[in-house]
Amino acid sequence: MGNVHQEIRQMESRHWHDKAVPALQRFLLALLVWWILSNDLIGSVWIGIPTALLVGWVSLKLAPPGRYRLRLLALPHFCLYFITVSVIAGLDILQRTLSPSLPLQPGMLDLQIDLPEGQPLWLFMITISLMPGTLSVNRQSDSSIRLHCLDTSNNPQDDAKALEHRIQTLYGLRTSNS
Repeated sequence: MGNVHQEIRQMESRHWHDKAVPALQRFLLALLVWWILSNDLIGSVWIGIPTALLVGWVSLKLAPPGRYRLRLLALPHFCLYFITVSVIAGLDILQRTLSPSLPLQPGMLDLQIDLPEGQPLWLFMITISLMPGTLSVNRQSDSSIRLHCLDTSNNPQDDAKALEHRIQTLYGLRTSNS
């Protein structure tokens, strides 16, 4: 009987931890934003702390923590990857647009993906839509999405798989390659 009570206490403490960590992260992020916007004015702390608490609480109510958490150490690497790929793809689109022959082969592509439902999948669909030349159209099934591509001849599958791998790394998910 003692083991059951101990297990219940462990579950309750994990439940508390699952709520406290995201709340603290959001509070600290809101406080950091406040500090940056207030130009490092220590005198504004009396309004900054309550505002950060309110922002953290509202963000938890509007967007409760999900099952998947970003690995913060992987975030800068992902952002650098996204910016680099976006600039390269943007230059490619510029070159194609300025070319008299307009070398495009638009088409739809059904892509098999290995990302779970929720934040990782939505980040993939949003990110690929922000990259020049591709647009996520819809989900075909639990493991497939449809993309619109401006040029299907340059293997957009490879770019999508690279993005999928980066998102798996960002969330600490097992990759299909490992």
